[in-house]
Amino acid sequence: GTESCTNGCKYNYDAGVVGGTISLNFITTDNQVATYEAPFTLKSIVDLKKSKELTLPIENLTIKTTPTGTGFIVLLKNYQNIYSVFSSSANTSKFSSITPATVTKKTTDLVGDYLNAP
Repeated sequence: GTESCTNGCKYNYDAGVVGGTISLNFITTDNQVATYEAPFTLKSIVDLKKSKELTLPIENLTIKTTPTGTGFIVLLKNYQNIYSVFSSSANTSKFSSITPATVTKKTTDLVGDYLNAP
């Protein structure tokens, strides 16, 4: 999407985005650049209620859930073998299983960080 703040901020969101790779460039005050790229999946709660699965295919990761609420969920690969799930609104959904078994989470909450044993 795009953002324009010339005369008040206006946003135009891309339609049909369901996943891909997010690229972030970090620029220091002395113009050094570090780039971070990570795969992500974006799913509406409406679609998640139908499929009951949140997947990151490139990582062979599947999280099964019966979600509640509205909005959108983002699943992305974080750094150091951590996956993160974010919600666009308050979300109390729980997950029922994670595949592969090397991925674990300390609570049953859908939103949060999932650890992947190396």
